[in-house]
Amino acid sequence: MKLSLLVVYCEDLEVSLQYYDALGLNFVQEQHGKGPVHYSTEIGDCVLELYPATSRSGPTRFGLDIKEPADAIARLRAAGFDIGEWKAGAPMILTDPSGNKIHISAE
Repeated sequence: MKLSLLVVYCEDLEVSLQYYDALGLNFVQEQHGKGPVHYSTEIGDCVLELYPATSRSGPTRFGLDIKEPADAIARLRAAGFDIGEWKAGAPMILTDPSGNKIHISAE
């Protein structure tokens, strides 16, 4: 398993961009379809994105590439977690008990 995505939701996107730029990260501006303008950079194999905070965003969103996502889904269900429908082979966004979003995809 490896971390592939980390999304940080920012109260003030431009100030956060300046902060992370000062740390030495080089971001590019992006927008997917009608989604919000945000910033993205790569750190090794992981994509770090800065998004504007909204009432719908949880504290954090991150992505995990898992060798056997079907096994992980089965373990979550066996532990009593309701994760909804999942189509084998398709990426899935889960919500953990604290409201964090987890993007699961096959490694």
